[in-house]
Amino acid sequence: MPADLLRHLHAFHVVAEHGGVRPAGGTLLRAPSSVTRAISRVEDALALTLFERRADGMHLTPAGARVLAHAHTIEAELAAVHAQAAHSRTQRRPVAALASLFRERRLALAVQLAALGRMSQVAQASALSQPAVSQAIAGLEADLGQPIFTRGAERMEPTPAGRRWAGHFARALDALGRVRAEGGAAGGDDDDDDDIVIHPGV
Repeated sequence: MPADLLRHLHAFHVVAEHGGVRPAGGTLLRAPSSVTRAISRVEDALALTLFERRADGMHLTPAGARVLAHAHTIEAELAAVHAQAAHSRTQRRPVAALASLFRERRLALAVQLAALGRMSQVAQASALSQPAVSQAIAGLEADLGQPIFTRGAERMEPTPAGRRWAGHFARALDALGRVRAEGGAAGGDDDDDDDIVIHPGV
């Protein structure tokens, strides 16, 4: 299946910031082998070499530097949503970790629903079932700790925060499109997560 590029791009960004897989793994709470696998999936999806592997760490190639510039934009947009959600007065439950927002399909469905207002239309436009769309939106709302849509008889309207966050999501997805353009990668979202999680203290 196609790589979930957005999720793996988050790992790429952290490795680039830390200069190596092992320190990045500590930040991501993932085993080094899982982080290495994520980088390989990004490189395979884009058909680009993003890092030079050296004894003193991971060094960006010119292509990697270009991808990182777009990854910075994505990180900034989603980090803004995460920070706003964590400090929102409408928060009903704890907000999940920032990494939970790096799910392309959910972001795209939220943007579509904010524009169309009807889950049935979003399902048709996305070639998904309506329950699948509903589940994706509910998962996003759960991770943000609050509703981002109000359910009406005719339409689903974004909350004020939801409308603002849909704008952040759209800009993050636009930057992801520019990442794909760097290597001509195909779209896609497989929610297959075989990552090894390292729990704090282990």
